Amino acid sequence: KRMRAQLLTKQNKIEVLCNYWDKMFGQLQTRASKLKDNTVNELCKKLIVVSKEVQYRALEAYVDKCREIHAIAFLQWRKMFPNDVRYDKEELDELLNARMRNLHKTFQPNKRITATTKELSQ
Repeated sequence: KRMRAQLLTKQNKIEVLCNYWDKMFGQLQTRASKLKDNTVNELCKKLIVVSKEVQYRALEAYVDKCREIHAIAFLQWRKMFPNDVRYDKEELDELLNARMRNLHKTFQPNKRITATTKELSQ
């Protein structure tokens, strides 16, 4: 039951971000047109072709990373304000280090959009 609630919460967050994406895109496009900003208009042309599936997956990855960072922040907070009844300092350090390693392991700064990725997005 709890897992289902967490999944539903995650889906709702992604849905809110998708709606916000659409809203911001509209505002960006309107403002760029008013200002006759060709650079932003070109960006809008590229953004409009991003499929809803790719948009959803990108925002899903964003939400996942936010959750990971939130978990790390919570463990850091717990480390600053320990509670001996619930948390062992060594266990807390171990959890924190594992979360940090996992976060760094999945970071891919050299990842780029390829022709295959472009095909999948259309």
